Amino acid sequence: MKLNRKFTFGLGILLIAVSLTWGACSSAPDTSDEEVAEQQAEQQAEQPVHQFADSDQIPVGDSPILGNPDAPVTIVEFSSMQCPFCGRAAETLDQLLERYPGQVRVVFKHFPLSMQQQARPASIAVEAAHQQGQAFEMKSALFTRLQDYRRYAGQMEELGAEVAEQIGLDVEQFRRDFNDSVLAARVDEDLRLGATLGVRGTPAFFINGEMVSGAQPLNKFAEVVERKLIQIEELEAQGVDRRELYAVAVDHNLAAAEQAAPPAPEPAPERQPTIIGEDDLSIGNSHVKGAEGAPVTIYEFSSFQCPFCARSAETMRQILDEYDGQVRLVYKNFPLAFQEHSEPAARAALAAGEQGKFWEMHQALFEHQREFAQAGRFEELAADLGLDVEQFLADMNSDAIAEQVKSEVAEGRSVGVRGTPAFFINGEMVSGARPIDDFREVIDRHLEK
Repeated sequence: MKLNRKFTFGLGILLIAVSLTWGACSSAPDTSDEEVAEQQAEQQAEQPVHQFADSDQIPVGDSPILGNPDAPVTIVEFSSMQCPFCGRAAETLDQLLERYPGQVRVVFKHFPLSMQQQARPASIAVEAAHQQGQAFEMKSALFTRLQDYRRYAGQMEELGAEVAEQIGLDVEQFRRDFNDSVLAARVDEDLRLGATLGVRGTPAFFINGEMVSGAQPLNKFAEVVERKLIQIEELEAQGVDRRELYAVAVDHNLAAAEQAAPPAPEPAPERQPTIIGEDDLSIGNSHVKGAEGAPVTIYEFSSFQCPFCARSAETMRQILDEYDGQVRLVYKNFPLAFQEHSEPAARAALAAGEQGKFWEMHQALFEHQREFAQAGRFEELAADLGLDVEQFLADMNSDAIAEQVKSEVAEGRSVGVRGTPAFFINGEMVSGARPIDDFREVIDRHLEK
């Protein structure tokens, strides 16, 4: 166990400096040097000083902290600022802080996912707000604006500045910090730390070193926090210095997790990709985007109520931009039975297609997929796109469009589609919301042929 831990005294020193500054600007009567020294000593004694040494393995460092800085339980959160599940988890952590006042602190670390193009600049916006002490306010506000990310693609500084003004930051200072390479390096440092700790997706949490993956319910977090509070009491009873509790607890819990980990499985034999024949799929009445003579055709089977399909829609847009003239996309509806609004959404897209606005409706549906349960939402989207709503409703409820949806589902099942999204790149199957590099690898291989 290392005992040369770094102590964090920053907040206490800052508050002392502020109190001294106020004293210099005060209009209070003159006092003797002895009285001034006595007052300063009293003020210093009242300042909160962080009691815990940092951990070498999961350091808090200069990351934003929410809650009591000296709480016995530390939750280090790794989040991607474009991940809706991370936004959901943030609300759970707020509830956890209310349930355990003074006993829990949340430390925010960045883990922008490569497939989410706006995640890294959004993380930098949070870091820029952190320079003015409002990282969590910026984080919370950006999660409420996820729908705006596409509109601000490549311009996250502008969205961040807009939010900065709303939460009362110095906007010019925010802009300077947003463009500071040091803050971008901090985001990358968090990403490397998360990868070292085994983070593969977001959100991920380390509660005094014990890993909890995913946007778990409140009771799951509470169960772990209760165990960690007991552990802290046990460590204190064993004589562990209070200042070392966080570092010692992290070391203990990471070591326990390593010992409990099952042995690494034998490497599985390399799986051969599923390949279908040229005649197994056809364009038919399905909608196509991209050059007609493109050497690579991607058939996509997707559900408009599937969040992973929404993520893949953005990937496909990027693929079509990168491989302009070389790739075309054929969209096939594959509504899932347990998603009650996915089949009506499929019919809405095809109905918009009858008026030449399939791809516009395709984008709108994915952007507003959480609103499908609202009465009349499909009609509202049609009106927003400038469609003849009466004709749209007639087409949406027609037998012909219902049959097309059924036909595309049957076509998908015939080639082995069981879930969404699923893709066939010149007949080679790629399943799931994969990173864009996975698609590039397959596309480049087929282009070489």
